[in-house]
Amino acid sequence: IGALFLLIFLGSMTFDLSLLNAVTFMFTVIVSWSIFCMVMNNIRPGFALLKYGFAFLGGSLALLGVITLLTDFSLTLEIQKYVELFVFQMKNNKEYTDLMGKGGKDAAILKNMVSDPSYLTKEILSWLPSAYFMSVFITFWASIFLVLKNAFYWKGNYSYSYTIKDFIAFRAPYAFSWPLILGLILSLIGDVVVGEVFQTIGFNLLYCLGTFFFFQGFGVFLDYLSDKKIEGLLKNFAILMGLVFGWRILVLVGLVDL
Repeated sequence: IGALFLLIFLGSMTFDLSLLNAVTFMFTVIVSWSIFCMVMNNIRPGFALLKYGFAFLGGSLALLGVITLLTDFSLTLEIQKYVELFVFQMKNNKEYTDLMGKGGKDAAILKNMVSDPSYLTKEILSWLPSAYFMSVFITFWASIFLVLKNAFYWKGNYSYSYTIKDFIAFRAPYAFSWPLILGLILSLIGDVVVGEVFQTIGFNLLYCLGTFFFFQGFGVFLDYLSDKKIEGLLKNFAILMGLVFGWRILVLVGLVDL
């Protein structure tokens, strides 16, 4: 898999393909392969989520380090290139021109934002760890959830012991509570005691670990809907509202349920 990832990366550089598309394709292949291994090896879905999610994170970061050392690739320069392209397109957008012409608070904020691409790049890099972490695990979680939700179509061909109920009963490992406490402390007083960078680290830790507690809180929410015998369209509507507007509450529920 690592060799295939490296081949796709070099191919995207050689043929001037989109690196993002190449990585997305490879990620899709790995997620599909991981779920296949989960089913074939009869692995508990919650454990598979942690096992394959962290394996992908570790492998991709190690591969990024190797690529950075062996080539002239720079993640910072790559992000800055996309930021500058975004700023260029925005400045040439008619809506941006009209907003600048009207003036006002929103126009001033937007002007300050696009006037310094390096600042935008720095902000993106600051939050990239948690964004990447959350994207990986949410994708794995959603993929496993959908596969188990539609187990009726494939379970006849595979002897897989676990169901969607086992996955919904996911519980974040107790060991995650310690880095969560550390992240909370750094996010609250990190900028005062040890510097702003540690506050950013604290918030990244909170967002990363909050992902697992969201999964746990979502499971509690589904159990509640089932206990109240809420089914059909009303259940789907409640789930949608919970995901869109109540995700913070779901994280808190998962944390309390720890």
